[in-house]
Amino acid sequence: MSGAQNTTVTLHMPSSKVLAALGRVTIRHSLLDLVLTGTIKVLAELTATEAQQALEYEGARSKRELIKKLAIARFGKTSQATLKLAAILNSCGKLTDKRNRYVHSLWTTGKGEAAKLWDGGGHQKAPTATQLNQLADDIYQVARDLNEARLKGFIFDAMQNAKGTQAVKKAKRDEV
Repeated sequence: MSGAQNTTVTLHMPSSKVLAALGRVTIRHSLLDLVLTGTIKVLAELTATEAQQALEYEGARSKRELIKKLAIARFGKTSQATLKLAAILNSCGKLTDKRNRYVHSLWTTGKGEAAKLWDGGGHQKAPTATQLNQLADDIYQVARDLNEARLKGFIFDAMQNAKGTQAVKKAKRDEV
């Protein structure tokens, strides 16, 4: 025997306030996921239907990675738009990781103990409703920032500039 202990894990059902806050986190993350799909749609110049069908079974991480690849291909690795986008996507990743930890871990408790999260590798203190609501607000804000960037901000501007550059290159090729 390896000396490992058998630990009994007791399911803990969070309070209605915590459950409501978990719901807010989940719903706000669905918005973020939709905005990631919309960003791919813009960068790849797809229709909404094409983007939804292409990304139907992709998670947030693979969407973030695809956005980075598309931005590099379209704007260049060191362009301001690519670097600004990378910063937003890094924030998205951290928030998604936190959300996943809270939503996908088992909520447990022991006699006389506060609620804990168990992910198979160990326990950590469970978040409060206040912490979960703050996470939901943070997810909403990053989704808004990314959405505004693609609809009328720096992504929109970079796309317009990239299209202009492509048109100039094509015109120069046609001149020859």
